[in-house]
Amino acid sequence: MITLSVCIISKNEEKNIGRCLRSISNIADEIIIVDTGSTDKTIDIAKNFNAKIIKSNWNNDFSNARNLALDNAIMDYILYIDCDEELDTSNGMLLKKSLGTKDNIECYCINLINIVNGKKNMSIQSLRIFKNRPEFRFKGKIHEQIFPSICEIYGDDCVELLDKINLYHYGYDINKADIQKKIQRNLSIFREYDENEKDGFYYYNLGNEYLRLNDLEAAIKNYIKAFNIPSFDNGFRIFLSIYLVKSLFDLKRYKEALYYADKFITEYEYFSDLIFLKAICYYEIGKFSNTKASILQYLASKDKVVGYPEFKFDASTDIIAFLKELSTKSIDTKGNALTTIIIIDKDSPHLEQTIKSVNELSKEIILVYDDNKTFGVKELQHYLVKIYNYNKKGLSKTLNVLLKRITTPWVLILKSGESLGLNEAKLISKDINSNSSVGFYVPIINSSTSKIKTTEFRLFKGSEYKKYSSLNKFEDSISLQKSINTSSGCIIES
Repeated sequence: MITLSVCIISKNEEKNIGRCLRSISNIADEIIIVDTGSTDKTIDIAKNFNAKIIKSNWNNDFSNARNLALDNAIMDYILYIDCDEELDTSNGMLLKKSLGTKDNIECYCINLINIVNGKKNMSIQSLRIFKNRPEFRFKGKIHEQIFPSICEIYGDDCVELLDKINLYHYGYDINKADIQKKIQRNLSIFREYDENEKDGFYYYNLGNEYLRLNDLEAAIKNYIKAFNIPSFDNGFRIFLSIYLVKSLFDLKRYKEALYYADKFITEYEYFSDLIFLKAICYYEIGKFSNTKASILQYLASKDKVVGYPEFKFDASTDIIAFLKELSTKSIDTKGNALTTIIIIDKDSPHLEQTIKSVNELSKEIILVYDDNKTFGVKELQHYLVKIYNYNKKGLSKTLNVLLKRITTPWVLILKSGESLGLNEAKLISKDINSNSSVGFYVPIINSSTSKIKTTEFRLFKGSEYKKYSSLNKFEDSISLQKSINTSSGCIIES
């Protein structure tokens, strides 16, 4: 009959270790605990479960402690578990019966479920069970791994998933863990690494610590370092994809979030949570057709691959209602016929709204601004816009250069504090796709009174108007010969 050693490392875990040991007591043929200096009742509690206690000095190296436990284990297989974890006892005996049934399997993954605020937060597959062989050793001072040493000998096809076995982790539950103390301990260990030890897994885990501190900038910096190391592909790269894209999203760095989402989707084609994140990025910048396409891709990808981690970003989203909303907000641009130029001549709290109001309608958006008069414009690049500073050449010369470069048939001009409503954007789309005019005067509506303030020449064919002096003054004789109408849409002034 297959026998099982359960290996644990501990230090001052009196609040957790009893729960942990109760969960494995029925399947463990022996319990090995390496204690690194407990001063509370941890050891007394462990002795009640007939655990073998090995006392060891803590030297800021988790692998050393793990491997000491392995050195003292004598059973056929080893399950390693932490004090702040609990095995689901409903399938405990199934775990033991599953071991050793296939000759080519050296190790097993089980479901690791994080418990946060008393609720199941995320499920991943974690390698926790392996044959007791002296050549299998943990590596890494922190976030230590056993699989590299197994893989070196038996390849990466020697692992099996026991998908009915669940392990609950309470380590990041604020009600049961001193999270800040853990993070600072972990960071101090990371500082002890030599430069030649800093691989992709190092930067990934360092990024995770900063993420837990809510230092998103530092987290992103380390995640990108991990991304740029090609050899980092040890099963955790898929988590890197979510943590990096989600952190960029939370900082409203949508352009970068979309860039990395696309990069990772080429690696994990059916990772539905990542595709959903991509969709939400598009939604936040007002690209509703792109959002809809990504949501449809997300639906097509669900359940295609078993074993991907589940973050459940869609848990609070009614997908059917969301698709209906997107269908309403999507605009058929018939080949992206429009470039929008936004002239920023003063600071405005509504610049993001201005961009979002035309992002669905426009193939591209160009911001022109004077950096002597406005601030924070460069951050708007995350909305997939191009930015030009006109304070050296002047507005007219800058626009004239841009008009020659624009490749779309139509150009729309907005100013600071202006935007398009959804219906207005659809009407403008209809005008440029079904009218023989070469330009339109567009009514400017005051948002507080809903009355027309003025009508200005803002919408025109780029091929007909190549020289700009100021609004309503395009120096091109062809404008006197061609048809100019008034648009059925309007611009809303905040």
